[in-house]
Amino acid sequence: MTLITAQKTGITIRLNDTQLGYLAYRFPELDPEDALVQLLERDRIRTIRRADRKVEVLQVQNHTPLVEPEPDIPVPLEPENPIGALQEYCQQKQFPMPIYSFDSVENGFSCTVKALGLSASATAGSKKIAKAEAATMLLEKLGQARVDAVGCDRA
Repeated sequence: MTLITAQKTGITIRLNDTQLGYLAYRFPELDPEDALVQLLERDRIRTIRRADRKVEVLQVQNHTPLVEPEPDIPVPLEPENPIGALQEYCQQKQFPMPIYSFDSVENGFSCTVKALGLSASATAGSKKIAKAEAATMLLEKLGQARVDAVGCDRA
């Protein structure tokens, strides 16, 4: 067992050879004390970020939020670029990106898009138009799903 005292933080920690080896592996340019401080700092920052995502801070006196909650992100029903609008919506809500699949049909192409647990299909003369129409249809379905879920249109 090796005893490390981190003077910057004022803590004393006992580390075995495996733990010292891990610090040397993760931070080869630092001595064990500085490596331990950096490892603890990274973990502290990660923990704070996780807590910030989950906690709503309230004022003690009247229990009103210190920070205004973010409003729901509106679903653009007829965007200029429906493919980009759908991708932006998925990114803002931190969902996986839409998945597009294409099939050849008699008059052109059929495109199916899946995102947010919904899917939509469209057929057009070109892949580009079919993809845009499928994205538009999914955005319309998404807008209708939000109306059904909350009982009124919030977009």
